[in-house]
Amino acid sequence: MTYPSCGDRLPPLRREGPALTEGARSSHASHGFTDKATAPGTPVVCAELPSHEDNWLLITLLEESVASPVSEAFFLAATLLETLLEHFAVEEVPPAPRELTASRIDLFPLLPPPAFGLDADSVLLPHSRCILRQLFSAWPPTWLFPDDWSDALLPPSTLQCLGSLLPRAEVFQSKRLANLSFSLYTDGSATPARGTSGYAVVILGHAGSETALLGSLGDQIAGNQASPWVPDGPLALHAEHIAIAVALLWTMQMRGVIEVVQCSLYFDCTAAGWSATGQWQTSGPASEFVHHLYMTAKAMPGITVEFAHVRGHSGDPWNDLADHIAKTAAGQQTVWPRPPEELCRAVAAQDISWLAPEMDARVHHAAPIFDGIVHWSDTCFARAPLQPQQLVPITNEGGCADNELKDFSLLAATINIQSLRNKCKYVEEQLVARGIQLVFLQETKLPGGTVTSEHYLRLHTGAESHWGVGIWIHRKLGVLRLGKEALHVDESDVATLHETPRLLVVLLTIGDLRIGLLSGHCPHASRPQERIDFLNTLAPLLQRLKQTNLLVGGIDLNGRVPPDYTGVSGSLEFGEPDDTGWSFAPILADAGVWIPSMYTQLHCGDSTTYVHPNGQQHRIDYILLGGKALVDCVRSEVDETFDNGSPQEDHLLLQLSITGNIALARRPSRLLRPTYDREKILSEEGRVRIRRTLAVFQHPAWDVHPDQHCLQMEEFLRNELDTHFAKPPVQRRASYIPDTVWISNAEPFISGEQDKAMMSNCIAKAKNTFLYQAAFRCYDDNVVWSAEMLPNYTDIEKVLRGIRRNKAAGLDNIPGEMLKAAPAAYHRTVRDKTQALCRDELHPLHLGSKKHARRFGLDEEDINELMSTVKEFALAEDLSFKVSL
Repeated sequence: MTYPSCGDRLPPLRREGPALTEGARSSHASHGFTDKATAPGTPVVCAELPSHEDNWLLITLLEESVASPVSEAFFLAATLLETLLEHFAVEEVPPAPRELTASRIDLFPLLPPPAFGLDADSVLLPHSRCILRQLFSAWPPTWLFPDDWSDALLPPSTLQCLGSLLPRAEVFQSKRLANLSFSLYTDGSATPARGTSGYAVVILGHAGSETALLGSLGDQIAGNQASPWVPDGPLALHAEHIAIAVALLWTMQMRGVIEVVQCSLYFDCTAAGWSATGQWQTSGPASEFVHHLYMTAKAMPGITVEFAHVRGHSGDPWNDLADHIAKTAAGQQTVWPRPPEELCRAVAAQDISWLAPEMDARVHHAAPIFDGIVHWSDTCFARAPLQPQQLVPITNEGGCADNELKDFSLLAATINIQSLRNKCKYVEEQLVARGIQLVFLQETKLPGGTVTSEHYLRLHTGAESHWGVGIWIHRKLGVLRLGKEALHVDESDVATLHETPRLLVVLLTIGDLRIGLLSGHCPHASRPQERIDFLNTLAPLLQRLKQTNLLVGGIDLNGRVPPDYTGVSGSLEFGEPDDTGWSFAPILADAGVWIPSMYTQLHCGDSTTYVHPNGQQHRIDYILLGGKALVDCVRSEVDETFDNGSPQEDHLLLQLSITGNIALARRPSRLLRPTYDREKILSEEGRVRIRRTLAVFQHPAWDVHPDQHCLQMEEFLRNELDTHFAKPPVQRRASYIPDTVWISNAEPFISGEQDKAMMSNCIAKAKNTFLYQAAFRCYDDNVVWSAEMLPNYTDIEKVLRGIRRNKAAGLDNIPGEMLKAAPAAYHRTVRDKTQALCRDELHPLHLGSKKHARRFGLDEEDINELMSTVKEFALAEDLSFKVSL
């Protein structure tokens, strides 16, 4: 075969070209090829080669194959070109299959650098960080029964019910999961003579009204060296505790399988069941362990566990089955499914007292617990200032808005009673029958002091044998009627401005309402100097009461005020004015006080208030009226039917009826002193209601100031108490005052200065004893923090259980019974750390930083003084322990 010279090069080859000649096309088709573009390895024809008709000296194989379609040159050329193409072509290697490997996401470079607070404290909690993951990890399904499970040795009550159960697989169908719930029957068994014990848990599933027996758990405890549960206390009770603990562990692992786990846990041992929920006090380490597990499960969102008691050996099929499993497990006659041993050992070997607080912190963030560590610092959080009524709770007596005029009415009387000895009740009954609210008395001849009778609050001054004045205020009708309500007065509302045998001036402060009251007995004209001294004493007192809302007084003047004295008296004449009257009138005018009984338009009937033994009639008793109140209607009259119980009825009762308006700057208010039904709080119904109420308390965040936290809690509890446990208000007593003092105070009158001194000394000693018991030092500069110093939920429960009945526990207007009724429920509400060291150190406990907490302690000098006082009252043994803290 010959080839052209180098100058006669072939044109470049192309994959695509025009159609072949007719001869080449037939040869091409005879070998099975087409003229279409083909893939590599297919003969490619160059249409630009010269045909055989051209004058070439030599002919190539390619030319011959094109020119002679009947020859084999075409096949040989095609084979040559295909070989060349395969030799010089780039081999395409198919990509290797990718291996599926886990991708690592590195977030560390994206995180900010670690920051450390020099003023921050932290405490490592006693449990491991992985324990929560273990608790909520699903178990292997070894605890499930086969669908056709049965045993001839089962109790008859159980065998009778097995045939009516739903197949297990149908319970977990997707359409039934919304109504899925569980029942767990627990029981423990022990044979003390053999030293063996065992537990059992029977697991039932419910889909609506249908029930399926899912499985059981059981194992030997005592007598089994490999058991993770170490026996503690009575074997039978310990087995009951472990049965409930395993049931709670099953509940928590089930939360890793489904989102909502609703369980009813049945037990036949009340000591184990109710101590697990906290309704009963825990009785030992095993009981506390189960209680911590219960609180951890309860703190997990999606888990609801309700405890119920079922009487043992009562024919309940599933309690009988639990009893059968516990007995056979204790005697090892049957091997039952067990929970994962690794989990049980991990839980039993650790202190889990802080698991529940950490779970709660993950949900409501009310405590700074992160991954098993408590962090806090002395950072001052922003505080919202508290209002005065939030610091000192008060109540509104009126109902008027600011600067609104409020209607009032009042019935007052004055009389020179000529001794109240042995006739107080007789006089009081007559006053009550007349509905008199305010009574001013002269010549009471009783010892001074305050007495609360059935109807009146009695204020008396010392008599000095034959004088003495008094003011009586009706307890039910009040000092006056404000709108439609009586304005009641307590002893704490009374401030004494002046007290002598002849003059008593008091100021009532009820909210923002100020009322001045006066009862006086002016010396006779035969004692001019005493009369002058009396009037000189009275004048500044009336000036002091001039700006009160209302001033009312009763006085035996032993004189006659001149009529038509501007601003003081009207035109009603009765007897000639005397020097005492002329001296008294300008004092009243300067104080803005007037006498209604001297106006003809206001006084009805006879004006005689005193009848001399010789028969002369005089008007020497007056009711005084003043203050800023607006008086609309006044009626004055003398009641001749009133019997003062004296042999000589020389003085008559002068009455004054008043209606008008009082301008109140703000709502009149007073201390809030609610009373609650403590017995109802501690009843079974009350305990259930309190537990349900506390479960819905909205927890404030950690950065909420303790003042606001305390306020939210007080308002939450007070609303519940007011709604369900309120009682009508009753008279309250100071708790530290001995009963002997109250008994003496209840006597009609106290005779002798010695008895009064005895009562004062008793009250002073009781108050000192109470204050010294409450004072102790709780700050330590060299404290090294550990988890044992931080009170967990059970520590708080112990404090709440120790609250004495009928005593306040520190929260305003919250009775101690409210905390004592459901102590276990408060672990989600109470943040106050009750231990002494923690109270002064940890931020949220109202004392702030260490620097600020020093103010709440006592220095060495205070301690020495405190201890000397304690020894004097024989309380050193009790208080020394508190001071040592």
